[in-house]
Amino acid sequence: MNVSTRVVRAGLQGALLAGVANMCVARAASAQGLDRAARPAAGPAAPFVFPTTHSQTLDNGLAVIVVENHALPLVAVRLELGAGDALDPVGKEGLFAIDTAMLREGTTDMTAEQQANAIGQLGSPVSPFGFTTITQSFAPSLGLMADMIMRPAFSQPALDRVKSASIAINGRTWQNPVNVGRHVLFAKMFGLESPIARAIAPTQSSLASITLEDVRAFHDSTFRPNNAAIIIVGDVRAADAITAVREAFAGWDRSSLRQAVSTPALEPATTTIYLVDRPGIRQSYVFTGEHALDRASPDAYALDMLAPILGSTLNSRIMQNLRERHSYAYSGVPAFVSWQPRTIPSVLYGFASVNAAKTDSALIEWLNELRGMRDRPPSPSEMALARGAVVGSLPSQIETDDRIAERLVYLRQQELPLDYYDHYTAASDAVTPADVTGAARRYINPEHLVIVVVADRKTVEPQLRAANVAPVVVVDENGKPIAP
Repeated sequence: MNVSTRVVRAGLQGALLAGVANMCVARAASAQGLDRAARPAAGPAAPFVFPTTHSQTLDNGLAVIVVENHALPLVAVRLELGAGDALDPVGKEGLFAIDTAMLREGTTDMTAEQQANAIGQLGSPVSPFGFTTITQSFAPSLGLMADMIMRPAFSQPALDRVKSASIAINGRTWQNPVNVGRHVLFAKMFGLESPIARAIAPTQSSLASITLEDVRAFHDSTFRPNNAAIIIVGDVRAADAITAVREAFAGWDRSSLRQAVSTPALEPATTTIYLVDRPGIRQSYVFTGEHALDRASPDAYALDMLAPILGSTLNSRIMQNLRERHSYAYSGVPAFVSWQPRTIPSVLYGFASVNAAKTDSALIEWLNELRGMRDRPPSPSEMALARGAVVGSLPSQIETDDRIAERLVYLRQQELPLDYYDHYTAASDAVTPADVTGAARRYINPEHLVIVVVADRKTVEPQLRAANVAPVVVVDENGKPIAP
């Protein structure tokens, strides 16, 4: 018998033995009543538990929040600052962004080149707003971060370079229909001069007007320890982390702060469509918005559940209507809640890019779904969808050190307590279909919507006027009416 014959026989014998084994397994399963055609039922979901936090406020007012996680030799650090581009003075939009960019341009202790070399030797990026690195590089990385925040060089050549790059990027920003649409939406909801509208995108003239004195004054009144928190997550003991922060930021003195500007919402007007002309674009970019509520309201949990049912998921009512049934929409999130700190009202708004030739039809269906949310309670399957999106996604938000740190930054920005997620699951699970419908009736009013459409006016205006969905006003990129 040659080698090839023995190989073939061995293969046949193996196949025969495997077949016999499979038959035995199948008979055993049949005897036990196992139905392999039925999908196994999922077990109960594990309870969501947010990691334990350790917090302390230092003598200079700097808050330190630590989560220990020794699974991997990694540490994630983030700076949460009670400031942002909403604090940019009128006519100086872009100042916060320029300030933060300048912090990477060298310090009083090292040039920009020396700073870059020091970061390169650590092997992981370090910015004024944080870093993620191996445990042994935690302390030197924290030192570099503190140096950027506390001792920026702020030289004129660096400012000229940063402004030039920002102005070049800004030109492309205003070419994006999404940025234009959001700017007009918030200008109509809060006013053109409101911080939230101005923060969407600075102008080239506002960027060009920023001086070195502007940057220094803004930095001195915002980058202060009594306006900040250092968040540390990873392979470090809480006591050691707090000591490291105290030493790194020892020279950072508290000071009076630039006051946050309250942004009251404008009184809702009758639903109006604001059309921004962008000749030649093949899609229509549609935005809808109305004022929501304070995050501290008991209705907040019901609104969180409402969003995935109405429009923040692919299986939501609006997306199923526009995308699946009618093929009007390409992409978007037609309804979600944009929660804001208490000085700025939260917003229930949505966005979708739609077939330009069907803009009127898409808006009709969109508004029908908004009305239907007020009248048609969610089904059990829709409530399950919402719970999966709202509660079921929570574990993914804390699966890494970086994501835990981001959650803690979010809690600080939203002025929520650190134990917020300890109660969130139970509060969300307690929301009923009646609660969702009640929230819809209180916060969705299709008769007082701001609707913005960025599209080719020649294609879209005639159909919108003929459909008579709402009055149509043609506006520029600042929301100001223009001549017919």
